[in-house]
Amino acid sequence: MAILTTPTVSDGPLPAEVDMGSDSNAPTVRATVVQASSIFNNTPATLDKAERLVAEAASRGSQLVVFPEAFISGYPRGSSFGYGPGVETGTAKGKEDFRKYHAAAITVPGPEVDRLAEIAGKYNVFMVMGAMEKEGYTLYCSVLFFDSHGHYLGKHRKLMPTSLERMVWGFGDGSTMPVFETPIGKIGAAICWENKMPLLRTAMYAKGVEIYCAPTTDARDVWQASMTHVAIEGACFVLSANQFCRRKDYPPFPEYEFVGTEENLKPDSVVCAGGSVIVSPAGEVLAGPNYEGEALITADLDLGEIAGEKMDFDMVGHYARPEVLGLIVRDLPTKPVTFTSSLTKAEECHPIQQQRIERSQEDMAILTVSDRALPAEVDMGSDYNAPTVRATVVQASSIFNNTPATLDKAERLVAEAASRGSQLVVFPEAFVGGYPRGSTFGYGVSISTGTAKGKQDFRKYFAAAINVPGAEVDRLAAMARSYNVFLVVGVVERGGYTLYSSVLFFDSQGRYLGKRRKLMPTSLERLVWGFGDGSTIPVFETPIGKIGAAIGYESRMPFLRTAMYAKGVEIYCAPTTDDRDVWQASMTHIAAERGCFILSANQFCRRKDYPPTPEYVFKGMEENLTPDSVVCAGGSVIMSPSGDVLAGPNYDGEALLTADLDLGEIPEEKLDIDMVGHYARPEVLNLIVRDLPAIPVTFTSATTKAEDCHQ
Repeated sequence: MAILTTPTVSDGPLPAEVDMGSDSNAPTVRATVVQASSIFNNTPATLDKAERLVAEAASRGSQLVVFPEAFISGYPRGSSFGYGPGVETGTAKGKEDFRKYHAAAITVPGPEVDRLAEIAGKYNVFMVMGAMEKEGYTLYCSVLFFDSHGHYLGKHRKLMPTSLERMVWGFGDGSTMPVFETPIGKIGAAICWENKMPLLRTAMYAKGVEIYCAPTTDARDVWQASMTHVAIEGACFVLSANQFCRRKDYPPFPEYEFVGTEENLKPDSVVCAGGSVIVSPAGEVLAGPNYEGEALITADLDLGEIAGEKMDFDMVGHYARPEVLGLIVRDLPTKPVTFTSSLTKAEECHPIQQQRIERSQEDMAILTVSDRALPAEVDMGSDYNAPTVRATVVQASSIFNNTPATLDKAERLVAEAASRGSQLVVFPEAFVGGYPRGSTFGYGVSISTGTAKGKQDFRKYFAAAINVPGAEVDRLAAMARSYNVFLVVGVVERGGYTLYSSVLFFDSQGRYLGKRRKLMPTSLERLVWGFGDGSTIPVFETPIGKIGAAIGYESRMPFLRTAMYAKGVEIYCAPTTDDRDVWQASMTHIAAERGCFILSANQFCRRKDYPPTPEYVFKGMEENLTPDSVVCAGGSVIMSPSGDVLAGPNYDGEALLTADLDLGEIPEEKLDIDMVGHYARPEVLNLIVRDLPAIPVTFTSATTKAEDCHQ
């Protein structure tokens, strides 16, 4: 795949007009992300600079050019417009600053939009442009879309401004979340920290976004993790554009002041370091991130890659569970004032729209949560009431098909963790029962029922699974009590003749609290594991924090994560079997998205941890394996609510990873973003969780008895 980068932006003469011809219909799209500063409060000069940048991108053959957030008019970095402690209405200087900033914003439609459309048509490119939009006296952070024929397609208004942005920007509504179907792919955009809004992202996935644009002002390392996570979650290309700005790109002091930092700045001081990047649907970085200066970052996007990534994981297709988790998107415009005369006309002209309004009003509901009783309070002693919790993540292999030996090993590991002072111990996915890595249980091409050997293998695997409740659950509860720890353990659970990948929770007094069944097994897992339902998405309130779990690729399910956020999860356990680098990106993203601690546990396994061939065969790779070959490399990790790594990731072997979790960090991170609190937009995006058990057979006599008991 061709990857093109250039370190600096040319201010030279514009190249001749570029004729892209029929190539724009090819399955490979050349895209450029612009990393450059605005000319602050000078919109005409910024538009001239934008044309030079588009011309240079077009000279490379680019068909799509993406600009940063608020490129037109500029991002008011470092300014509080006179607001501060004890200042409720802003200073006179702050009001004058806002007057200039408002004057630099553009109307949509308007002459600046016409100019941008002309640029797109002249250089035959699709263009995604961040701009400050004004409507009346309100400003919006918007993204404008243009096609290569010079047509303005529409806009996206930022739904939720972040922190101080809320002082000067308005809030978008559900009517401006477009995904445009174009000859070069389906294009949409989420602006900056909107990329931490799982419901907004899912709305874009549902509209089929293939080229996901992420204009931003975030230059931190954690932003890169989020971009990788979004790419693999949505199986789409992610194009993130940020400005690279120095102090001299803003008006000089005292005309413009960087509050709190001005005295430390020189004209060449970097105030936004860029980090623009292009990521593939597999999470591979195609170009960037660039932190060195203004640049054009260019890569070829092979849209055919998307289908390959969707095979395993389609968040709004075969991997969705709409009967459990459903999103309502209220995508009609909202107006602060509606006149009854115009409403009557709208009703007369648009009866279908009126039905949608009525239906939407009927659907109005907040995220539903289980009313399940919490376990009785546990007397943990004074240490457990402290704001710091010591937690251990176990990275170790099961003893495959030998559950008694695996439980013995689990106890040795719990004892070692407890000797370190750990209060919480988290085990990997399918630790008890084992993960059938490399096995297809006899299924293959043209084999619809499995081979006799495969059925025998499954018989052994089924025998190694456990009943819940059952003797093995009692053994795990006894461990928790003996070593005075909370336990989160991945198991393979039997439910009749169906197996489930489950996580069991135990308190430090040896009580089984409940379980979490994996909602959506991934790929070949579906051959052997059943599907959980909405009744097992618990978050347990304990003296050491609110604990929940998502299993394996469930951490790519934004609805499921949002349900856990709504239940207040503080310690998010992520037992998994994914040892790839992209898993670390997802863990970082989720930590920052929720503002919670992440404890991800994976097995570290060698070939010799499974039965030898021919008893157990790693299909398609057995001939390349020796007993010491690593078949799962671990990567277990503990992360803070800000996305900092506290322990791990470990790829070296079996290990216990231990860290102290300061729960007081959680409210610190909530100041800026609380995804199910002040950063939510429930009047636009509303998740419904159906958290009752889904029973395949219900007997009417049992229903009648239940009704009699609850009259």
